[in-house]
Amino acid sequence: MNMKRNASQRGAVSVLAMLFLAIFASLAAAMAMSAQTNLLSADTNHHGNRALAASETGVQFARFRLASIADGVTTTKGEIEGDIADDLWTQVAMQLYTAVGVESQFLDSPTISYDGEGVPQKVELGRIRLGGATDDPTFRVTVEQHPIDGENYGSAYYQRTPYNVGGAANLYTADGEAVTSANPVTNNYVRVTTVGTDGGVNRTINIDFRIDKKVRFAILSRNRIMIGRNVMVVGPIGSRYTQVDHLHGHPIQMRDNFHGLDPTLDTWLADLKTYLGLNDVDGDNRVLVADERESAGLGDAAALDANNDGYVDTYDMFVLKYDSNNDGALSESEFSSGGNLIDGQLWQLMNEAKYPIGTEFDWANKRVKLPGESWVDASADLSTIDNYDDYAKVAGDVVFKSEKSPWEAGAAGGKYQDYFRGPIVSDEYTDPVTFGADDSAIVSLDASNFDVSQYRSMATGSFTDQINNPVANDGSQPTVITPAGPGTIESVPYNSPYPYDYYARPVYENMVFTNVKIPKGTNALFVDCKFIGVTFVDSEVDNDDPNFNYAGMQEADGSQKYHGIEVDVNGSAVTDTKPLGNNIRFHNCDFDGTVATENPASYSHVRNKLQFTGDTVFNPTAGSLTDAQKALFEKSTIMAPQYSLDIGTFTQPASGTEVTHLDGTIVAGVLDIRGQAEINGSLITTFEPTVGQGVLAEGGNPANFNTTLGYFESTAGDSEAEMPVGGYGKIIIRYDPYRAMPDGILGPIEVTADMDTYFEGTGQ
Repeated sequence: MNMKRNASQRGAVSVLAMLFLAIFASLAAAMAMSAQTNLLSADTNHHGNRALAASETGVQFARFRLASIADGVTTTKGEIEGDIADDLWTQVAMQLYTAVGVESQFLDSPTISYDGEGVPQKVELGRIRLGGATDDPTFRVTVEQHPIDGENYGSAYYQRTPYNVGGAANLYTADGEAVTSANPVTNNYVRVTTVGTDGGVNRTINIDFRIDKKVRFAILSRNRIMIGRNVMVVGPIGSRYTQVDHLHGHPIQMRDNFHGLDPTLDTWLADLKTYLGLNDVDGDNRVLVADERESAGLGDAAALDANNDGYVDTYDMFVLKYDSNNDGALSESEFSSGGNLIDGQLWQLMNEAKYPIGTEFDWANKRVKLPGESWVDASADLSTIDNYDDYAKVAGDVVFKSEKSPWEAGAAGGKYQDYFRGPIVSDEYTDPVTFGADDSAIVSLDASNFDVSQYRSMATGSFTDQINNPVANDGSQPTVITPAGPGTIESVPYNSPYPYDYYARPVYENMVFTNVKIPKGTNALFVDCKFIGVTFVDSEVDNDDPNFNYAGMQEADGSQKYHGIEVDVNGSAVTDTKPLGNNIRFHNCDFDGTVATENPASYSHVRNKLQFTGDTVFNPTAGSLTDAQKALFEKSTIMAPQYSLDIGTFTQPASGTEVTHLDGTIVAGVLDIRGQAEINGSLITTFEPTVGQGVLAEGGNPANFNTTLGYFESTAGDSEAEMPVGGYGKIIIRYDPYRAMPDGILGPIEVTADMDTYFEGTGQ
């Protein structure tokens, strides 16, 4: 029995062993298969990641190549659409096709196809390998113009943001409605498709690029820029001024908005300025608390970050001084003394800056009216300054053509931050400050780039007829004409403490002018007048004699300032150039349209000058205008490329009747804005002062010709002004990236990626 049981047991053990062996073999096989699957999956994932990285590289390659080509493609058109878009795309496509055809980095030749009208439809570039080995990833870039042949614009790809936006707000369609089969993407967009390949795995990225023309600056100037107290800029600034070896030759001289409010605060601001000069790594005039390179020497930097935004800047010093309850915000009572706000205009400015373009403010009742909406109570917001106000002296990046070291060795005589103060808050992907920029980063626009012929041709109204048969602006008041004489002499600039000439002006009051051409030599004062359509100011174009400015200059008593000056104009000797230029002042005038000027050969600030004083209102969308006029005038309310332009008051910064509102691209040779003003668009100043040329033919300081926003004293380099009594005014400039440029500006286009359209996959 025992023997048999032992044999049986041995047989059972054998069976069990065989079963376990089978199980282990199956597990081993399964593990091997799983491992093989994992290896294959990992390999596929590895190739997929490398292919996607290659495709992303292709996107960056396309961005670089299209941007580089666009820099050399110019147009005078401000709005890129229709046939203009086809023409510009053709230039871009042909340059893209021909340029890559001779480059050795491509593994294949490019191809190009055309539509039925001969416009390039698609450019397909050859593959580029990322590395030297034959198995390294490659990418291929295809660029094709919308509307794309065979594209299903009704597919799910377009039933997503941003393509499905409607209500006239869609940027991709002609009517602003959603993209559909019947309403495709317009021809000022091109689709860039990049396909990355690695180990037989493909990854595709689609993104749309927009063909456009923009001056990507709130302020772009060839002369030096002065930005005073109670001035805020929402948008980038570009300075092309490089003559930094002269007295006051700062490319941008900018004052913080808080200096002068309190002696203790002034000390804190001075200490912070010194610290920034030694420790500010990126030039944003702020200390990044998390960056030890910037904050290590500040002690307890976090304690100085009064609003807990991660930075220490002048705004924190402002809050630390007045925030009595330490809640990181300021109430009106905290920023008051004797029951009055310490600086009411600054308070309004800081509260208003965050609101969109076109917002109206009723400070008496603390209400706001957003564009297209009704008045709403905003007392809670307007009674407080806090983080929701997003304070910045400049909300955008600042680009200098000048290098930093020559500036500091020259006009600054030390750290440039001594003359460039206030926080710079740029986009997170943009350097706050760039020095030594080239033309691709800061476009060069001088007076020769501006064509005013369109405006000239629209000014068909006779000035003589309209003053001889006047229409009253206010029907309850008479129209008045006062001839030029001893009683109408006024200084130029008006009310400046340092006038450089005097004019006996004819005065026109309470009149309406329509599409009027103001003849050269009018040199008038217009009071309480309305101008409808284009107001074109004529002047002699042959004014490049260096003494054109000075011939006929007068003293206050009417006597000649300079004797024996004779200038050549069109081959004739002239001793008085006042009849050849146009030096005009508009006081309390309304403009339903645009003011444009002739474009003389040279800048002559005395003879060719426009000054706007009093309550100045520009309404480019007035009901008196046609739709075509509105579309044109919204692009620019002042086009004066070789004129000196003065806006606002020298003496009344807080006056409720000295307010100016401007829209669109404002162009002048040199521009000064003082008092209270709101500019929605861009400021472009074209005059580049150069010693030995033009008004500086016999020497002088080029820094004396500057674009001034706000108030400065003469010892700081403002040769026309001193600090007024009663405040600093209130000026805000908001760059509008969606507003089209006016026609007549010869400049480069841009082909830029619209990141909202980024899509991984074929999308169809």
